[in-house]
Amino acid sequence: MDPLDVLVVDDEPGVCRALEKILSSAGHEVRIAESLKQARTERLRRVPDVVFLDLRLPDGNGLELLEELKRDVPHVEVVIVTAHVDVNLARRSLLLGAVDLIEKPFVSSDVVAVVEGVVGLPRALREAGRRAAGALIGNSPTFVKACHDLVLLAASDKTPGLLFGELGTGRELSARALHDASSRSGGPFVAASCVTLTAPQLLGCEPRALPAAPDGQAGILERASSGTLFLGEIHELDLELQGQLLAVLQTGEFRRLGGLTPRTADVRIVAATHVAPKRLAEQAVLREDLYYQLAVMPIRIPPLRERGEDVVYLAQHFLKDQASSMGRNATGFSAQALRRLQAYPWPGNVRELRNVIERAVILAQGQRVEVAELRIGDESTGDPAAGGIRLSLPDYRVASAERALIRLALEETGGHKTLAAELLGINRATLYNKLKAYGLTPPRRIAQSKAE
Repeated sequence: MDPLDVLVVDDEPGVCRALEKILSSAGHEVRIAESLKQARTERLRRVPDVVFLDLRLPDGNGLELLEELKRDVPHVEVVIVTAHVDVNLARRSLLLGAVDLIEKPFVSSDVVAVVEGVVGLPRALREAGRRAAGALIGNSPTFVKACHDLVLLAASDKTPGLLFGELGTGRELSARALHDASSRSGGPFVAASCVTLTAPQLLGCEPRALPAAPDGQAGILERASSGTLFLGEIHELDLELQGQLLAVLQTGEFRRLGGLTPRTADVRIVAATHVAPKRLAEQAVLREDLYYQLAVMPIRIPPLRERGEDVVYLAQHFLKDQASSMGRNATGFSAQALRRLQAYPWPGNVRELRNVIERAVILAQGQRVEVAELRIGDESTGDPAAGGIRLSLPDYRVASAERALIRLALEETGGHKTLAAELLGINRATLYNKLKAYGLTPPRRIAQSKAE
């Protein structure tokens, strides 16, 4: 059995020591909290796999913590530890989601049996979670909840998914992790952006149906057969194609352009959008019936600013990866650099953090990355990627500020004009006019950001 992170919440030192000894001997990592306050602090610091919880604590009732855990991180298993079994209390605990109850004084074998027998998700889901863990890094409650939902969705073979998340949060990476954690992992993972997706690209075409493809061609629905198809920015998909995609989801069949014979779409479709559900409805950019067909289990990928210490975990991961690929000797961050990483709001999310760390590795002079080498939030640089724009006195004109904001939006979206217009709150025609007026040229879009 893989080692588990166990949190023991009890105000009796003897009970804590006994559980720590039993669980540590079984190979698990054990943390101790002697009050509700300490337990909440430990839970926010790192989400545990298992909680052994006493219901009578000096600063409150353990049921409060049980309710919080099952609301915020439902995959965490809670075992109630009590000196006297109260039938009503035990019933309430189990109704709230506790997995089991052990009575003090307990027997070592009972504790081990609880952990080995019932703790965690079902075996298939736990295996899926382990396979996904290599791609998804973080321990914050909001991120753990998203990962938990992804693992649950992975356990279903064909159920579609809809991921909500800001640009740069890792929606495509999450979809790929879902694919890798599912029974479809042996099949292909195909990603496409709906901004430029056409009917022939989605459905394919029969021979001689299109001059550009005289021999015919398979669409991404066929290329993703037995695997997963990820559709980025689903709200940008042409309305007619939305109807055809809906038919695929409802019937599992489609026709190539120019074809009469139905083909089977053996594929799980996972879509993503950076537009919130309420705004999707207000803007009427996504068919309501398609939304409900996709949103069987909507999953929100949280922005980096909501993920607390995950920033540090991710930064260390990117540092190790970039230093290795570049042959540099940077191995860590100074205390001041770590504080700056945690204080910065990360409007570009994980993508921005990755770029910042890559630049820092290039600039680093020693083994530790210093705060100046991060170049974030330093207004004196005038570098948009540094987190701020320095406007000199002559630049306090509206036109200069507007030009700078447009440039930032284009850089943030990788030159994607439709998404840049969305960020700026203007339509595409207005953006094109301003690009022409200010003489701005969007940065070249890179392949890895097309479906993000």
